[in-house]
Amino acid sequence: DLFFDPSLFIQKDYKIKEFNFLNFKLLISLSEASSTDYDLTGQVVWPATNLFCWYLLKNKTLFTSKRVLEVGAGVGICGLLASYFCSTCVITDHNELILNLINENINLNKNLLTNCNLTCAKLDWGVDIHKFKEIYNSNFDIIFGSDIIHWQASIKPLFETIDCLLDKSNDENLFIIAYQLRTLSTEKLLLDTANEFGFTFEFINWENDGTVEISNLCPLKLIIFK
Repeated sequence: DLFFDPSLFIQKDYKIKEFNFLNFKLLISLSEASSTDYDLTGQVVWPATNLFCWYLLKNKTLFTSKRVLEVGAGVGICGLLASYFCSTCVITDHNELILNLINENINLNKNLLTNCNLTCAKLDWGVDIHKFKEIYNSNFDIIFGSDIIHWQASIKPLFETIDCLLDKSNDENLFIIAYQLRTLSTEKLLLDTANEFGFTFEFINWENDGTVEISNLCPLKLIIFK
């Protein structure tokens, strides 16, 4: 009989790497592989992560004392950095292996992030989102994600999730995406779907000013939805 073990295609060779964003340090367990299983893209750090971190550091007061949610978090760098400033941060992904990795990274940094109620949770976009909302007993002030629009089929469930979980009673509350532009059709679908759900959007101009090292090798964009 032929033997097939899916675990052969799962990258578990993690290394702990130190990231420094200005004066804010993070220890991150991650894979340094150049590729990974299609459902385990969260094991590696993608270029848009640093772009979001740049925006966060330029707008620290926006996150101060806020309830924030990271979606499609991968290793959780963005949520962990936000936890230096916000009051509550929930870092989410849908994959159990990635959630274990996020919890490992929370534990690596728990002595640094003492002023934030920081947790990790499973969130599968478009699935049981009202139950998720009940667990946290409130909507979120800011929701964000980096490099989370790889597949067009995930865009509508993403906005169903954001529409349910974002507190839209305050104009200062935002959904923020940083991403690498891969196809114009995916970006168009992203913006069209945002319109369908009643969101307005704004592209944020950014510059590689040394605040965070940002790759110039691929087209990166940052959008704010309200």
